[in-house]
Amino acid sequence: MGKFKVDDRVIAKGRGGVVGEHEGVVSAFDDYSVLVEFGDGWAGGHDGSLGDKVQNRWFFSPSVIRHAPLKIEKGKFYKTRDGQKIGPMYKFNGDTWAAEGSGRLWIDTGERYYRIDRGGPTDLVSEWTEPKVNVAAQSDTLSDEYGRGSASTPSASNDNVAKPKFKVGDWVKWPGNGWLRYYEVAHIEGDSFWIDSFGIPMRYSLSSCDWLVRSAASHGVDPTAIVALIEDGQPKPAARPYIHNTVGAATAEANRLAAKHKGQEFGVYVLNGTFQVPKPTYDHEWQRLAAAGQKVNAIKELRAITGLGLATAKNAVEDWAARAA
Repeated sequence: MGKFKVDDRVIAKGRGGVVGEHEGVVSAFDDYSVLVEFGDGWAGGHDGSLGDKVQNRWFFSPSVIRHAPLKIEKGKFYKTRDGQKIGPMYKFNGDTWAAEGSGRLWIDTGERYYRIDRGGPTDLVSEWTEPKVNVAAQSDTLSDEYGRGSASTPSASNDNVAKPKFKVGDWVKWPGNGWLRYYEVAHIEGDSFWIDSFGIPMRYSLSSCDWLVRSAASHGVDPTAIVALIEDGQPKPAARPYIHNTVGAATAEANRLAAKHKGQEFGVYVLNGTFQVPKPTYDHEWQRLAAAGQKVNAIKELRAITGLGLATAKNAVEDWAARAA
């Protein structure tokens, strides 16, 4: 169909005598219909035969829906089609917008500045809303799952805390929402993903909470651990410590070492997670050149693809480089 994409914000007309219009989000589409999800219970005159009452999403003909207008405003944050948080926004030039540290440009409608990028995962589709996290319940869930007793309460989610990332085949759990087990991720699309709940696909949002994640490789397996000597209250692990496959194995080794080296203290340290900041990626070659310090080549490349004048291209490259630093 081409006109609508998953996660597009649209306005739908009521059917069957229901007057008025309502805003929703596209969940799926084909050549003949669009599945629109409404978060506030609006059914648009549907009786359940043309949709999903549980998820509150209904099928509409493309002729009775249209894209909802998106107005970018200075200082606000927005969500891209693939679920990224972008912002704060600032006016770059004319009807062109940029976001702090992103190195990308958008027009007033939320579409990317360069036509070749439009309709892709980095179009802006809605204003950003922070996911709600039940912090106390999450602490209890962590304690129950990993058997660490009364763990300290984690700090509330903020812009600097990385959200859990997972892929198809990993296992996830919703903390504080009554989930008694992890479920396998069956499919991911945009900001949505589906879990396999005893053979029934269930759809959830990636940003609906701070998901607890176990990788496919580690699901159902104890975390790894190391043993370290403790002196003056500080752990002193070996330069290349042996990694035990289970906490039990590490505990047994710590007891063995304590019995052998009487008077010395040994501790067991569990691998609770790994963290990595990905290398930066760039939408365009001129950005890669600018990031590498090749300003002259970056200006040449930008002028070649946009036709900008020398002074304008130079200012654009310098402005981008300063914000990306």
